[in-house]
Amino acid sequence: MASHIMRIANSAIHGGGDQIVSLQQAVARLGMNLLGDIPIAPSLQGDLFKEPG
Repeated sequence: MASHIMRIANSAIHGGGDQIVSLQQAVARLGMNLLGDIPIAPSLQGDLFKEPG
């Protein structure tokens, strides 16, 4: 989970030019509203909602 948060915080869409090196910095950059949505994203990308055919 922490690596996923770090990856999002360092992405171009959320980046401010400075690389995030700690989880505390990532949380500060992303904010609590976005952090609440992050655990849901990996489950939506998996096979959970894919239907054969």
